[in-house]
Amino acid sequence: TDALYLVAHLEGRVVGSAGMRILGEEGFIDNVVVEESCRGRGIASTLMRELEDRALERGVRDLTLEVRVGNNPAIHVYEKAGFVREGIRPRFYENPTEDAAIYWKRRAPEER
Repeated sequence: TDALYLVAHLEGRVVGSAGMRILGEEGFIDNVVVEESCRGRGIASTLMRELEDRALERGVRDLTLEVRVGNNPAIHVYEKAGFVREGIRPRFYENPTEDAAIYWKRRAPEER
C-alpha cells in the first residue's frame, strides 16, 4: 500500500487537503476537505485533478471514493471530475446515520 496526501495553501495557510491510498492500479480517495470559508474557489477540484495526475504517474488507472448521499457540494465536485456513481453502502456513516454513495472513475481498456 502506498499513500498520497496533498495540502492546499492560500495566503500562507493550509485551507484544504486530499488523500488517497494506492493498491495496485486502484486509488482509494479517502478524504477531500476544504475550509468552509474557502469553498467555492475551485480548491477541491484542483486537489482532485492533482491527485489524479499523481496517481496516473504511479500507474493507477481506476479511482474510487465514498461520499455521504446528502453531501451535494462534494458530489458536484466528484461528478464534475468525471466520477460516476456505481453503488450505495447502506448506513455507512454515523452521527448522523447516512448511506454512502460509491463513485468510480475508470479508465477505458485502451487507456490502460
